[in-house]
Amino acid sequence: MAEAQPGGPAASAGIAAGDVIVAVDNNPISRGADLAARIGAMSPGTSARIGVIRDGREQTIAVRLGELPGTPFKTPAEPPTQQPSHLGLTLAPASSVKGAGDQGVVILKVDPDGLAAEKGLTPGEVILSVANQPVSSSVDVHKAIAQAEKTGKHDVLMRIKTEDDKIEFVALPLPAQEPSLWSRIQSWIRSL
Repeated sequence: MAEAQPGGPAASAGIAAGDVIVAVDNNPISRGADLAARIGAMSPGTSARIGVIRDGREQTIAVRLGELPGTPFKTPAEPPTQQPSHLGLTLAPASSVKGAGDQGVVILKVDPDGLAAEKGLTPGEVILSVANQPVSSSVDVHKAIAQAEKTGKHDVLMRIKTEDDKIEFVALPLPAQEPSLWSRIQSWIRSL
């Protein structure tokens, strides 16, 4: 849950000081970083439905996102991308999402049918390293996974900062690689 600030950008949208924001487009918000990640992933001009608790009652307010001149928020150094596709993650540098810190890559979206969802990764979590390599962009994540694939690894270990600031390690299986000619020859020799 995130509390609206007096005179902030949400005030002109019908969200008042003291309102507690509990959802964005029916997705629950449990802390400020969740709100920043969800709103930060949306483009100016996009419509959203904000769930708030006002005077003890839950309400939904329709808003259209605008762009503030001189906004204190950092713009993403790169657009969120769906990389690597087999994981089902949309990522952005943590430094571009208010409240996410300066290290790692924030998970903005998780494909419910993807491998990351199967392993329990959720939006708002921050990937700090992949295969023991620190990451600060989706490109870094992609490169670390590609390097692990080149070395023949079957899994890649990710160090994740959860929404409650705990550190977890998640092993994600890599896509099956086409066996090389040499490995097929070795397999054939062993079968003799």
